[in-house]
Formats: sequence, structure tokens, C-alpha cells
Amino acid sequence: DYRPLVIIFVGPIIISCFLFLRATKSFALNERLLRSENGIISIVIYAVNNFSLIEGFSRQAHAVEGYDRQTKSYASDLAAFATYTINSRMFVPWLTRILVTATIWTGGFAVLSKDMLLSELLTIIFIFRQLGGAFDDAYQLQIRMQSSIESLRCTFAARQARLRLVYHARVT
Repeated sequence: DYRPLVIIFVGPIIISCFLFLRATKSFALNERLLRSENGIISIVIYAVNNFSLIEGFSRQAHAVEGYDRQTKSYASDLAAFATYTINSRMFVPWLTRILVTATIWTGGFAVLSKDMLLSELLTIIFIFRQLGGAFDDAYQLQIRMQSSIESLRCTFAARQARLRLVYHARVT
């Protein structure tokens, strides 16, 4: 029977395509989230650097509105990214279950009609479950790598902001 071999050779190609497509959108959402976060940091840096200017010209309301706008943008981007990540994490187990269910359904009829042995069906189901587990592990690794990239970017942005504050403090 050639079906397990087809899945073994075609499965990694399907997994790679899925990971590539999901990573592209995930990185785009993550980038939007980081831009929103940088907007909040920029507003705070502006307010700290120009505190006396803001206080002197009664522009506190303007500064607070800008911060509020950036915070709302960040919250919506964070929600979109979290929703996308959770949906992606749930997709892999559901895909595995659908594949195993379809295999049990079609393989069960093949066993009943004596076109397939029960041991062959159980082996195919085992292969599909292992493939789904490997697929899930690969996607979880991608998510972990992406979250560490986000942490590095946030650390770098905070470090740059601190250096700018120190530079402005020395200049003024």
C-alpha cells in the first residue's frame, strides 16, 4: 500500500508551506504590534523631554490624547496578534484530528471490505498522528523563536530610548 509513503513524503512539503504562509502573516502582525509599541515609547520620550514645554503651554491634554491614541492602537494590535497566534496554535491539532478521522472513516470501510488489513490501518493512523505531532512541535518552535525575536527587539528599542534620554540630558 502506497498511502503511508505518500503522506510521509508529501507531509513535510505541506507543513513547510503552512509554516511559511503563517510565518509571513505572523511577522507582519508582530511588526505592526512593535510599531504601535514604539509609538507609545516615542510619546513618552517626547513628554519626558519636553515636560516644561508641555507644562508651560498647557498642552497636557494634547500629550495625553496622543498617548491614549497610541495605547488604543497598541491594544488593538496586541489583540489581533494574540488572536492570530491562538488560532494558529489550535489549527495544527484540529488538522491532525481531521486527518486521523478521515483515515479511520475511509480505512474502516476498506478493512470491512477486506481491501486493507487492520494492522495497515492502525499503522497509517499512527503515522498520521506522529506527523501531526511533529507538525505541532515545528510550529511551537517557530512561535518560540518569534517571541524571542520580539523580546530582543523590545530590549533593543528600550536601550535606544534610554541612550536618547541620556544624550538629551547631556546636551541640555
